[in-house]
Amino acid sequence: MNIYMIPFFINKENYDEDMDMAYQCLESLSYSKDVNLLIFNQGCLSNEELDVILQKFDFNYKLLGNGENVGITLSRYIGFRYIIENYSNIDYVTEAHIDMIFPPNWQDPLIDYLNSSEEPMISPKIVTNFSDDISSNTTISLEDKIKYLSTKGEDKITQGFVHPVIHKLSILKELCPYDVGFLTGTQGYEDDSILLGYNYYMGTGKKWVPKICHKSCVYHKTLFQRFKLPNLSESFTKNYQGLKLEYGSYGLKELARIYPDNNFFMGEYHKSIVDPNMYRKYNKYIGENNIKRSCADKKSSRFIVTTDEEKTECLLKFPNDWWSRCYEYTWASNFSEENDTCLDAACGAPHPFKFYLASICKDVYACDIDTDILDKNKILSRVSEYFDEEDVKKAAKYIDKIKFSNSSLAALPYEDNKFDKVYCISVIEHLPVGDIKKSINEFYRVLRKDGLLVLTIDYPTADLNLLVNCLKNTGFKFADSLDCKIYPNAIYSKLLGGLYCFRLLLKK
Repeated sequence: MNIYMIPFFINKENYDEDMDMAYQCLESLSYSKDVNLLIFNQGCLSNEELDVILQKFDFNYKLLGNGENVGITLSRYIGFRYIIENYSNIDYVTEAHIDMIFPPNWQDPLIDYLNSSEEPMISPKIVTNFSDDISSNTTISLEDKIKYLSTKGEDKITQGFVHPVIHKLSILKELCPYDVGFLTGTQGYEDDSILLGYNYYMGTGKKWVPKICHKSCVYHKTLFQRFKLPNLSESFTKNYQGLKLEYGSYGLKELARIYPDNNFFMGEYHKSIVDPNMYRKYNKYIGENNIKRSCADKKSSRFIVTTDEEKTECLLKFPNDWWSRCYEYTWASNFSEENDTCLDAACGAPHPFKFYLASICKDVYACDIDTDILDKNKILSRVSEYFDEEDVKKAAKYIDKIKFSNSSLAALPYEDNKFDKVYCISVIEHLPVGDIKKSINEFYRVLRKDGLLVLTIDYPTADLNLLVNCLKNTGFKFADSLDCKIYPNAIYSKLLGGLYCFRLLLKK
């Protein structure tokens, strides 16, 4: 027997779309056998309203919660405790979400794998968008989506962890999954906690890692829905502190092994060492050579953190109240090269990055919707509002090297395949959705083959899920890894209710 544990959360601001997704999820599950649901009502429906929806399908189900969004950690903890206390003899528990679509009996290859191995859990392959080859224009039927997913399976096992995930309950009972005695925030690091629990259950000598079985493929729409909960920074910090108390510094070291492409946990392990000089004295590395990573990872797409390289100027000295530009421009400047033809898209009349590019690159273009961009005297006047006289002189030195255009991102006035690099720094998230899609298409059009798109965005102003899907659908590929976890040392501003900064590097 297998029980699906699903938090049912509907965003009021996105009610119609979220409800449509929930119906598609439930209908897709109805084509599988042995579907038993434990639903935790996180909002914004009453239990009576949710009952009406669930009764339309032939499921065995139980409702927990009352429509209050108690957070990811507590809802999972309550759900697991309910299953352990009331269904202790079942074989499997599946964690899933209502923004997923499942092909019929998607779980069978995963359960077969669990039955034939010592693994405590397994995840399927995930897709986050549907290929253009099943959609001519707009609407894709649920039937087409399910058919598409049914054809995407592959006979391979890789390292990784995603939701949905199927757990062996016999092993899960030996842990205390999502322990709210330690994880006191509403969200953050709850998956890391359970992975460490499994790691110690399996034995650290085995160097266990979570795995993905590609024989089964599931659609997951909203990889970033969790970030819409309130008090994000506080919750992540609370849960991180709880994770450290629960598993200690060597737990951080184990997470660095489990996530080999991520620098954060090894960096935190290093910081927790009481006397690093003792290692240096006796010629011992702090940490393991095979997982020690450089914090200067330039090509990954992720939230910017305080340990990233930070400079006080980018040709011009940054004003003190520019909370993120000292990181954004420093990172973006890594990709500028002498022979580049590049574009600073939505450059802003007073902002300095276009002048920096002009000091480095062969051909520099800059565009903005502000008509001041066509008058160099007005540009320099605007620069003087933020920068001192010396910096204005630096800007004046390079302004004639820049070819300016007054245009929107959605209709760039440049020929196809013109640029080696396109930079767009903290702008695109402020556009309407339709213009975001048009702008990304324009970036793709004007970039040369293998050209780079260098983006930064404010979060949660940006809808990350929408942006990532738009970029992929247009044809862009991430230059390196994509990591959407918000770490405690992510740069943060209290502006506009709280902002983080996310960087993205993509290749045409």
